Amino acid sequence: GGEYKGCQHQYDSSVGFDQLNYVIDLIKNNPTSRRIIINLWNPKTLHKATLPSCLCKYQFYVDTTHKELNLQIYLRSSDFFLANNWNTCTGALLVHLLCNLHDIDLTPGILTVVVGDTHLYKNHIEQVRKNLERVPYPFPKLIIKNQKNNIEDFVWKDLQIIGYKSYPRIPAPMAVWENFNNFNYFQCILVFFNLVFNYVFNSIYLKIIIFVIIIYKSWVPID
Repeated sequence: GGEYKGCQHQYDSSVGFDQLNYVIDLIKNNPTSRRIIINLWNPKTLHKATLPSCLCKYQFYVDTTHKELNLQIYLRSSDFFLANNWNTCTGALLVHLLCNLHDIDLTPGILTVVVGDTHLYKNHIEQVRKNLERVPYPFPKLIIKNQKNNIEDFVWKDLQIIGYKSYPRIPAPMAVWENFNNFNYFQCILVFFNLVFNYVFNSIYLKIIIFVIIIYKSWVPID
């Protein structure tokens, strides 16, 4: 619930509520809790967000019988080709880091991904077809080489990936930026003048003319 001030800002315990430390405490001291949740959906700041969080919830489940830490992540929306694997892998990484904290005697369990809206963008279709022709390589193994007392103490050299093999990358544009770059400024000008004329003249005939022009220009590309 803290106010976001930028990625370079240093946030301490006085800003909002530390959900991560809360989750770690529950895993250690109340592992059967059904409230081991990190909620990334902040209604207070949604109106300021260029793109509200797609991955918006983590829920952990401790299997006390098998001593495993399971995780379910919820995505309200998933650009499946570009983002789904990223969200899945970061969730798995978080579980591995938690299991390598002192006083957490657990191993990584099952990762479940729930998506509210899964989609492929039209400008990704050819890339998806190319990817489907590939035979997946065996999964690599992630090793966390050192245990820590504080999750923020982990650094890149503490991680080791064994057996990672990949095909050459398949470039694909982010659809949200592609749409922004193709923004039709002429349509914006028409909307502006429509508002002005509505205010000054308040003519139903003028409204109809402006509306027809906007619809026509929306379908006819402008070089």
